Amino acid sequence: MVRIFIIGAGFGGISAVKSACDCIRKYGVRDAEVTLVSDRNYHLFTPLIYQISAGLANPYHVIQPVRHLAVKKNFRFIEAKVLDIGEDVVTENGTLKYDYLVIAMGSVSNDFGVKGASEYALFLKTLRDGEMIRNRLLTNLEAASSQTMSEEEKRKRLTVVVVGAGATGVELAGALADYLKTLRPLYPMLDIERSSRIVLLEAADRILPGMDDRVARATEMSLRSRGVEIITGAKVTEIGENYVEYSSGKIDTYNLLWTAGIKGNPIVEKLQGRFPVDKGKIKVDERLRVQGFRNVYAVGDIAVTADRLPATAAVAAQMGEYAGRDIVLSIIGRENEPFKYRNRGFMISLGRFSGVALLPSGLVFKGLAGWLVWRFVHLALIETLRSKIGILLDWTFAIFYRRIATQTDTV
Repeated sequence: MVRIFIIGAGFGGISAVKSACDCIRKYGVRDAEVTLVSDRNYHLFTPLIYQISAGLANPYHVIQPVRHLAVKKNFRFIEAKVLDIGEDVVTENGTLKYDYLVIAMGSVSNDFGVKGASEYALFLKTLRDGEMIRNRLLTNLEAASSQTMSEEEKRKRLTVVVVGAGATGVELAGALADYLKTLRPLYPMLDIERSSRIVLLEAADRILPGMDDRVARATEMSLRSRGVEIITGAKVTEIGENYVEYSSGKIDTYNLLWTAGIKGNPIVEKLQGRFPVDKGKIKVDERLRVQGFRNVYAVGDIAVTADRLPATAAVAAQMGEYAGRDIVLSIIGRENEPFKYRNRGFMISLGRFSGVALLPSGLVFKGLAGWLVWRFVHLALIETLRSKIGILLDWTFAIFYRRIATQTDTV
């Protein structure tokens, strides 16, 4: 029996396990077994985490149970934390032997060593992060409702600073601008419109660095029209409990949200000397195999290719799909073409009825058209029917200014 192990239930891992199972069935392979190992028993649809923060989506609608998929695709699932990887996979529950391995353990937030960031900033990478941000915002709104609080202190409670103007940062800022507007009727004792402030800080000289200029310009116009302040060339130097300092100023706030970057999974540090590593990521060849290995693959944020593909869900999904297929083709003795990423465009949602979508053809949709394209594409990518219906209902209620406005005690 050929043992195919895949580590990680993110976009790369889920795509790899689905691809391997489909190819096993397609080619009639009878002596192969696929196993997915992950420390969580669900797949998180990360492009929608920011919507949890802004009360747009129910947290349970952006996760898909892995065991349901395991029954559907006929693979084995093991919930366990991976401690080390070598000739075997070492988990907290024991050692696993493999014939083929796909490492798809993703990335973690990167605070770049900024003083105070790990203590006081809220990151946006996990399901828990999304709920923590919403809880923080609502907690500060409740605190600001006190009749004894000074106006200066209220402004600190109602000021939101988002660090990092990449795709996640701009989507979060746009969604939160709308969120505060929808909360106004719930807090009649507060002048939210006058006292609240949303600031987007970016260290580069423009938002969405590296993206098409047309997309960046359209995004900036949309955010500014929603009242979001954008400060570029603003490198954050220190974060405190109620302030953030950057290269040219300081902002008082109790809501510091960090979306400025990611880094490879910490397990990569253990793999140095065993696997080739470059800046916290595992180096792979043109077939996504770890350099120097014929049976070990790395995909998604944890992998680095020769052309240094961006760390996005779309890239991870395509890499995972390729790795799963390549393994099965290797088993049956068929040659595969080198991996080639297919750019399917770029799109972001910037709040109520506003978005920007750049198609592979170069065509750009803005405003309502971009917003509709974003929603149609993301709804199609959600795995389960239950989650599709749940998200669609969440979005429908949000159109009528019905957002989730409750704090949770699950974090």
